[in-house]
Amino acid sequence: LMLVSGMVAGFVSVIVSEQRLQHIERDRSESFYAAHGGLEKLTSDLGTVFNTSYTPTGTQIATLDDTDMLPAFPGITFPTTSEGVGYGVTFTADAHGNPASSVRSITTGTWVGFTGLVTPYTLSVTARTPTGGETRLQRVVQTVGIPLFQFGQFSETNLSFHAGGDFNFGGRVHTNANLFLASGTTLTLENKVSAFGEVVRTHL
Repeated sequence: LMLVSGMVAGFVSVIVSEQRLQHIERDRSESFYAAHGGLEKLTSDLGTVFNTSYTPTGTQIATLDDTDMLPAFPGITFPTTSEGVGYGVTFTADAHGNPASSVRSITTGTWVGFTGLVTPYTLSVTARTPTGGETRLQRVVQTVGIPLFQFGQFSETNLSFHAGGDFNFGGRVHTNANLFLASGTTLTLENKVSAFGEVVRTHL
């Protein structure tokens, strides 16, 4: 009886421990996915602000952590902790309380070689489950404002080159729509060319 009782107690202990570990793992997963979902929503909401204003004020950024902007996950809260805000966007403020920018040379990506106004933002989300599971995620993003005078040609709409004879253009070319290229003889674009839409070389 003592041997059987010891074995039963051991089995019960193992089962309880396994159930506790499964509960902890499930709790951690729940808080992680809630934090990740919150971070994606916060990123989307920040993008919506930039659709309205290229240089949002500190007040506009602060509205992103209003109660009605929080994601609605049953039982999940977004508490402010000693590590920072539970749900929101932080930035280095200038003298007027707005996001501060610095002039930098762009070293990677499509706009390498340009000088731009770079504004960094830190997105933070801390998600907590009803049973205490907690995950904190951060994402650092930055906006880059590039003065247009650095482009040889910049177009908000479709841009076309239709040269009758040999034509050589040395400046940087960009369009936020489609780029149409044609020439009676030879068209040469010596610098980088970028288009948000299509680059069309055979049809107008």
